[in-house]
Amino acid sequence: VVDGGQSATPDAYSQALSPLVTPRLFRIHRGNERLPFSTPVDWIFVIRLVLTFAAFLLGYDAVCGERRAGTLKLVLTFPVPRWKVFTGKLLAIWSVLAAPFLGAAAVSLAAARLGGVPFQSGDLPKAVLVAAVGLWVLLLSALAALLVSSLARDSSTSLGILVWLW
Repeated sequence: VVDGGQSATPDAYSQALSPLVTPRLFRIHRGNERLPFSTPVDWIFVIRLVLTFAAFLLGYDAVCGERRAGTLKLVLTFPVPRWKVFTGKLLAIWSVLAAPFLGAAAVSLAAARLGGVPFQSGDLPKAVLVAAVGLWVLLLSALAALLVSSLARDSSTSLGILVWLW
């Protein structure tokens, strides 16, 4: 690669039966031929790792941090049921992460369409299904983060449990 002037490492080689003939290095797979200049976004990776980790980071301190600071007692003195306080925190975490996720997915589809990628009839329902699964995973991750945060005594314990779950 260094002396040959190649920009990418080869993934295959051809060796003759004679040891005097040097092996020929070449690439079999060059990636997506429709989008040759960029690597496509792996949305399943984004959903599984990035969204869950972001939800855990936003929610690990939501309840136990307020309990430690003393503001949870103040919030619970108002005539608002506890489930509404918990639901408000859940919807806040979910909406903060759902809006950029859906926006990035829409921009990705628009860029693919403008880049000349042809769509078949079943591609849009699949994209909607992936987005719905992403929103569902995001909601469950935020719910798990809030549940662990409400059961833990301090933030470090909550974060440790959530990192273990992640």
